[in-house]
Amino acid sequence: MIYFVCALSAEAAPLIRAFDLEKRRMPYRYEVYESRSEAKVRARLTVSGIGSFHASCAAAFLFGLYPPGPDDLLVNVGLCGASPAFAEAQIGTTFQCGKILAPDGRDSVYPAVRRDIPFRVAALQTSDAIVKRNAETEHSGLLYDMEGYSFAKAAAGFAGPDRILVVKVVSDRLEDVRRLKPEEVYELLAPTALKFYELAKQEDLSEKARSQTRSEHWKARARKIVSEARVSVSMKDRIFSRVAYISSLLEAYRPSEGDLEAGALYKAVEYAFSEAEEAVSAGRFVKSVQNRFLEAIEAAAEAVYERTVVTTVRPSDSAPFSVLYVEEAVADHPRTQKICAHFPKADVIPIRCYRDVFNRSRQEIGGFWHDHAARALVIARQENIHIYPGAPMCQDHGHRRFYYASFVMNCLYDCEYCYLQGMYPSKMPVIFVNPEDVLERIAGLEATLEPSEEAYVSVSFDTDLCAFEGLLGFVDCIAKFAKEHPRILLEVRTKSAGTAIPIVENASLSEDMPPKNLRFAWSFSPEMVIDRFEHRTAGLEARLSGMTRAIRAGYVVRICFDPLLHIPGGQEAYELLVDRVMQTAQEAARSIGRNMKDCVADVSVGPFRIGSDQLAAMRRVRTDSYIVLYPYEIEEHTARYPKEIEEALLQAVRARVATYVPEEQIFCWDSPVKR
Repeated sequence: MIYFVCALSAEAAPLIRAFDLEKRRMPYRYEVYESRSEAKVRARLTVSGIGSFHASCAAAFLFGLYPPGPDDLLVNVGLCGASPAFAEAQIGTTFQCGKILAPDGRDSVYPAVRRDIPFRVAALQTSDAIVKRNAETEHSGLLYDMEGYSFAKAAAGFAGPDRILVVKVVSDRLEDVRRLKPEEVYELLAPTALKFYELAKQEDLSEKARSQTRSEHWKARARKIVSEARVSVSMKDRIFSRVAYISSLLEAYRPSEGDLEAGALYKAVEYAFSEAEEAVSAGRFVKSVQNRFLEAIEAAAEAVYERTVVTTVRPSDSAPFSVLYVEEAVADHPRTQKICAHFPKADVIPIRCYRDVFNRSRQEIGGFWHDHAARALVIARQENIHIYPGAPMCQDHGHRRFYYASFVMNCLYDCEYCYLQGMYPSKMPVIFVNPEDVLERIAGLEATLEPSEEAYVSVSFDTDLCAFEGLLGFVDCIAKFAKEHPRILLEVRTKSAGTAIPIVENASLSEDMPPKNLRFAWSFSPEMVIDRFEHRTAGLEARLSGMTRAIRAGYVVRICFDPLLHIPGGQEAYELLVDRVMQTAQEAARSIGRNMKDCVADVSVGPFRIGSDQLAAMRRVRTDSYIVLYPYEIEEHTARYPKEIEEALLQAVRARVATYVPEEQIFCWDSPVKR
């Protein structure tokens, strides 16, 4: 469903015709038009009248009368003027507004830029009166209207920025401003109306295809059971989570036609649903029936899990960043200029502070319309820098003074099990252009250390710095810093190919050798895990190549088998992985005449674990990931695998690692004996 708000009837006319809308007979101030019952695509429209007051009132009226659903799009369409300095804004050109300024210029709103709409991006200034050419507007490079800001502010009370769109068609260049005839308005807006109709039709077909899948059908039946039955809040959560889990498994499984075992599983689930629905109709959906329904779903899920083909690759968006939000204070910074030059086709939107965009309320990481949001990057300066104590979920590798620091918020990679999902209100990476200030704060730790102490600082905690290195060069800054501060042990955790690691070829002088207190920690996973869950990361061979290159250059590395995931055939897969990684490290060490103990600081082994609150946030974001939806056990606010699964996998991997390095070099998170 698309909701339209237009200022004038003449602006609404092309949309009414394109969507075949009919006027509803309602005793309200604002007219409402709706799709006919037989329409292929659904839309609603109201005409607000001219000006900010009417735009905000009409938007609130429409969205209050018909509350938008989680997948609906809220759109303001109309005409605008354009600054003469805005050369691309010729009459008839359509723009989507990525920044909208208030009439007094003191506030701005930032609707998300969409990549599936073929309109250029521009900044819009809303005014309380018709804007004409003057010394200020002539060189502003802005669009001008009288409703966009008020509409966007009102819509923000009903939807997030990902589902709000302000689209303007240029009608004048602030010269010869006159009232256009209805037929002239229609001619200007008709192409835009048709494009919206084609977009809505394509999305409607996609939505119908999704709703017809077996997994979506089961989710709908679960929602109906819960809505009609009298069950506790905890039981509702259990039913939803188990049905979502088996649905996500089926999306990954996709059995072939004629698979008898799969057919039997489907019948078992269908029987469980039918029994539950009959009990609900008869008013007998009591605790025993509820538990029997859950047990049937869980049994089927376990059977599907063992048969799931985890090497199925889920497509990941690898498109370049097409929107750059740049703080005005760092617009001329050399790093900002370098990043902008790296993405020459990106739309650059100036912002006052990164929080204005990053902390917008109701941002959606997943969802129907969000799938089409343009990839955006935020460039800012980090203020109020803090060095944080290490999180209890992370291994401190025996260091009492364990900290982490943030140079970039969010990551280029998209690992389904990563705690970053749901941690921030936005998925956009935020690059801070002042890493030197962060390093200065880290250097301050030296004054707090005892004579024999060293501080262990993870500098790639909220991102993978090596993935950004070709763009930022932060790892090179960190390497230079490490040489000057030998009592601070710096760790860079990565799943990259390591091609950007600072290396001096054929280094002979001591000052050219890598610092001993800078360690690159590679996370290794079986190829089936990388393909299925670690989207956009480097493959196993690329990571091995990067580790080899680092060892041969003289770096001491850390090897991480963490987190260990419960997957079909997982124990064998991880044992083979350990052999492959450790033998590669041995060969790299031998190639420079050293033993592995000198080249590998330690090996960390740890099962998947995460805070229960964070897991709940991840499940709101990753609604189709069976690794996230797995029914973990909650123990002391920590979600983890059942004890027998965790212990078996942990002990097998630890035993295999122990064939290559002594026990004192193995760091194991939370030994099973402690449970």
